[in-house]
Amino acid sequence: MPATGWAFPEMSELTNFVAHPHTATQDFAVSTASPQHSGPFSPLARRLALLIALVALVALGLLAIATLIFANQDVTTLSGRQRADLGAAVASAVKVSYQQAHNWKGTDLSPPLTLASQAGMSIQVFDQTGALVASAMPPGIRASTLGAPLEIPITVDGVEVGTVSARASTAGIGAANTSLRHALATGIGWSAVVLAILAVIAGVVFARRISRPVVALTGAARAMASGERGVRVANDQAPGELGDLSRTFNHMADTLDLEDRLRRDLVADVAHELRTPLAILQATTEAMADGVTEPTASTLSSLHDETLRLGRIVEDLEVLASAKAAGLNLELKPVDLAVIADAAADGLQPQLEGAGLSLTRDLEPAVVRGDKNRLHQVLTNLLTNAIKFTPVGGAVKVSVSSRDRVATVVVEDSGRGIPQEDLRHVFERFWRGPGVRHTTGSGVGLAVVQELVHAHNGHVSVASEEGRGSQFVVTIPTA
Repeated sequence: MPATGWAFPEMSELTNFVAHPHTATQDFAVSTASPQHSGPFSPLARRLALLIALVALVALGLLAIATLIFANQDVTTLSGRQRADLGAAVASAVKVSYQQAHNWKGTDLSPPLTLASQAGMSIQVFDQTGALVASAMPPGIRASTLGAPLEIPITVDGVEVGTVSARASTAGIGAANTSLRHALATGIGWSAVVLAILAVIAGVVFARRISRPVVALTGAARAMASGERGVRVANDQAPGELGDLSRTFNHMADTLDLEDRLRRDLVADVAHELRTPLAILQATTEAMADGVTEPTASTLSSLHDETLRLGRIVEDLEVLASAKAAGLNLELKPVDLAVIADAAADGLQPQLEGAGLSLTRDLEPAVVRGDKNRLHQVLTNLLTNAIKFTPVGGAVKVSVSSRDRVATVVVEDSGRGIPQEDLRHVFERFWRGPGVRHTTGSGVGLAVVQELVHAHNGHVSVASEEGRGSQFVVTIPTA
């Protein structure tokens, strides 16, 4: 039959496992090796440190330039204001002297000229005709070092009687201006140097702090790719996205370990299931070939039963593979879950009667957009599971309802229930609890249910209490 051809590669793998069990053990060995790092700084840390330092230096340079520009403007404004104030003071003193003498010839200009010289300013006093009345040059000052003149008119009783021309030199206000500019530039320069050093140190520290989890993850990923399944990252408690990444990696590694265990359990379970019918087939056929046993009807019937058992194992594997691909092959149409549940219950009525169980139906219309055959498979698997684990005289109930645009299917039984520590495993592929390994099946029924329900954008959950039965709840959005 078609399923047999599909299963031949799987049978080959199972045979290899049985023939060479030590090989499988080596393949799935758990390693505790930890990733190795070369050198105190990884390439990522070096690149991050250089990038952080470069950004900090550029920012500091821009800040220093902006500070110098604005400080220079402030110093220029301040010195100009001081020069204007000093010039105005000299002009005011010249005016007072002029008012006392009432003319330029008798005016004593030595006090304002002395004040100007001491302040480092060159002063020239002109009368109303523009003739030079008096002048003063600070000692040791050359005319080439003087700045632009500041012209201040002398007005007495509303009449302009002369002009004062004041020019600052580097020995006075100009020297203070230059000294202040130099001090600002020096302070900003040293501050930039100190901050640059701090930026480099901070860049190195933060780069190592940021890169260490990434490097650890990279090493762990390489180790896992080489077969060290026990590798985990230790910084899963770190805050932020790096901590999330580490926790996600560890969760992925745990999931891979679980998948490995499930595959090992699958191989062991299927090998165990295959060993008995194959041994019976081999022994019986050899006995008939040697003439020890006659090919009677009972013998042939026994052989037929064993081939059917082999067929069921292959069919379970095929069903699981089909369920994994269900999301790609669904024929979605509006279907009523109540009708599907009723049909599934009718189909299992002989099994219910044979197991001595009663079935209660509480079905309300609940239309969803789904694949009728796949949803029928979901109901059949849930009901079959309930029948399998409910003792004689027990009860099974299936109910369907629709509330708030969600259709709900509930399958309850009065069976022995599921231990709390096993509840999280019931939907795992090929998992069978320690207390049910003697039952028929390979543990794919509930895994198929979960795959098909998820393919319909739904959710399946289980609640159970030992000795009081189990309840499986399926929810699917309504159409």
